[in-house]
Amino acid sequence: MKTGFPETSSLFRVGFVASALCAFVFGGTIATAAAADSATAKSRPYILMVFNNPVAGKEAEYNDWYNHIHAGEVASQLGFDDALRFVSSPVPMGGETPRRYVVIYRGKSHDLAQTYAGYFVKSKNAPHGPEMIDHTTNYNDSFAAVGPEIPGRGANNAGKARAKTYVWYVYANAAAGKEAAFEKWFDGDFASAISKVPGFISAQPYLRTAEQLGNATRVPAPAHLILFKVATGDIARTMKDAAREKAKLKSGTADSGSWVSYGFSELGQPIPADK
Repeated sequence: MKTGFPETSSLFRVGFVASALCAFVFGGTIATAAAADSATAKSRPYILMVFNNPVAGKEAEYNDWYNHIHAGEVASQLGFDDALRFVSSPVPMGGETPRRYVVIYRGKSHDLAQTYAGYFVKSKNAPHGPEMIDHTTNYNDSFAAVGPEIPGRGANNAGKARAKTYVWYVYANAAAGKEAAFEKWFDGDFASAISKVPGFISAQPYLRTAEQLGNATRVPAPAHLILFKVATGDIARTMKDAAREKAKLKSGTADSGSWVSYGFSELGQPIPADK
């Protein structure tokens, strides 16, 4: 069963359709495209991260629906490649996750605002499916990849348990007046150093985009993000190693009060977009 408007709060659906159909005039729903993402710009990789919780008492149905219907449908409507699903890590990887679940849609676009407008046009005709998402918890956040993925040291199988895969979110902002120096350090030196910790597979720096899918209130987080992929049989030990390495990495370019981190555990393989 198709779902229609699956990743936006029902409070904003009418406004989204209107803005998508009005010659792509985006008002307060989808911000004006930045120059780097104009129609003539080169296609670049993006992620759309959707955080939410299931309707109370329907967690099993919610997961089945996401895995077999919803994620692939939304990836297709976006024109993206696939979706990755995660659940809050049972072992803390920093602070508390903003929601229990997150799905990360991955794809490329030369104009993200137009991509999102196209999504609303495609999804508006899809019949609504079962209400599995608690829409009071539902919000999304869009980021553009900064540079290539940084390879890590590799999986850590030193623990007694079989290695599991996680994603570690690390956000930060630049200190006042130090944006350029911070970006060089955070996206380069910091990401590379943490990636050398045993168990770290890769690091991908991102920057939040001006274009966002809707105007639902999101949990505040800094504009700079690194997603670290981690594979380990002992996540607690691996995160202690990462914390020790992070403590060594001093920089006067970061806003010391801006750091935010948390982690999720992977739920299965990437879900390809529906054909």
